[in-house]
Amino acid sequence: MTVRTFSEFIRDFGEYVSQNRYDCIGADSRLGRFQFDELSLWQIGLMREDAPFNNDYSGEWTGKYGVNSREEFLASPRAQDEAFEDLIVRQLHLLQDVLHYVGQTINGQAISLAGLVSAASVTDAHKVHCFLLGDKSHPDYPDTSGVAEALARFRDYEMPYEVATHSALGLHVVGSEGPDVIRSNGSNYFFEARGGNDTFEGGEGIDAIKLAGQLDDFVITRGPVRGAWDIKRRLDDGTEEHKKIENVELIMFSDGEHLSQLDLREVPAEASAEELTLAMKLALWDLTPFAFHAPTTADSDQLELVSVMDDDRPSAAPDF
Repeated sequence: MTVRTFSEFIRDFGEYVSQNRYDCIGADSRLGRFQFDELSLWQIGLMREDAPFNNDYSGEWTGKYGVNSREEFLASPRAQDEAFEDLIVRQLHLLQDVLHYVGQTINGQAISLAGLVSAASVTDAHKVHCFLLGDKSHPDYPDTSGVAEALARFRDYEMPYEVATHSALGLHVVGSEGPDVIRSNGSNYFFEARGGNDTFEGGEGIDAIKLAGQLDDFVITRGPVRGAWDIKRRLDDGTEEHKKIENVELIMFSDGEHLSQLDLREVPAEASAEELTLAMKLALWDLTPFAFHAPTTADSDQLELVSVMDDDRPSAAPDF
């Protein structure tokens, strides 16, 4: 896999949305090389608020970058290029609650910083949140096909930012019905697994996986190396679901009515295969009376953006 540069990302994203035409007006009236909409121009300070944002650009322009009209914006490559870097910072700010997904694989799709930024720019940050966290069975679930396409197309590009995460409660990652690969970056990770065959590699913190069902629904055996476990379940259609975990301390079980927690650290290392079932039941705690709920997103003050480039690009997402 070849990782392409940030300059290549700028070029390739422009080619993807407009064939790198600064004078381009899209079918939905988006503008320029990077296909800005009216909401984006307001978010980065080129236009004053003029809701509803229907891409008629009839509101007042602020004069930022010397631009005072739609025509001047379309005629200024410099303004568009600088505005896109502003938009990247703004998108990272809007996406801060899901930036800990970077480096994970959800439903077979690798999640990268460039992919998230591209997806939010092609669609919007709300649809990216829905793609990662939303309930796809909900009648109001939006069309997120553009998100999936952008994540796949722009996954292998460098970005001039890295994500610094700080959490005492843990970072909550919601899985999909397909194959997921989740790797802790050293923080406490809470992986809410769904269907499919998943892999969860814990780190130095206290990591937990949540499974739908109760302990008796699963067959849990030791994996090939110390700290590894195999979790299998026979489904109604006769197929088998397989979760592989390593360096994960807690398994939580929930069937919608009861919540329990298995602390794998309390399972004796010397327990034989025949003794494991009893040992796990003894290490199981009923948490139903405490009505435990994991945070659905990381708190906004737990994430920050740090510049990793030695140039004059903004080093952190501003507080808009």
